[in-house]
Amino acid sequence: MRAARMNFWKLFAVKGFNKRTATDFTSFAENAKHGPADCVIVISEWLVLYETLGKVLMNSGMTAQVIVGLVNKRLIGVCPKCRTLYPGEGLATLSMMHDGLKIINAPPDAYRVLEGHCRNDSCTCKKMMIFWKPDEDRNAISRLAGLGINVRPKV
Repeated sequence: MRAARMNFWKLFAVKGFNKRTATDFTSFAENAKHGPADCVIVISEWLVLYETLGKVLMNSGMTAQVIVGLVNKRLIGVCPKCRTLYPGEGLATLSMMHDGLKIINAPPDAYRVLEGHCRNDSCTCKKMMIFWKPDEDRNAISRLAGLGINVRPKV
């Protein structure tokens, strides 16, 4: 367990990131530990949410491999203004890019998000709705459907 913990933080922790306490994502992460969760964040705070979520899930006994798989497949972000989708896999990659790792074929919109802007270069929104396991929450499914994003309910 300790080796998995160290590998997760070695690969995915946000090194040197200015950990502002303006927003506390612990309640989101604690809810995510038990099931679906959602929140609205300032895009520039994504890395803080990601690190908090990883710590809470790791402390609950999940392995780094499980956490990465869940973030990649069960987390999405959505711009509340233009409705651009942020897949979990792309959001997880941002922490590695922030740490200075060279990502081959990284799309230009990834750099926009790292700078706190919407992926869509014609959108000025600086917020993002985050959904964790939206397929397990009827309210999240309805809200996303209202934005034109179809999520299949988990059966």
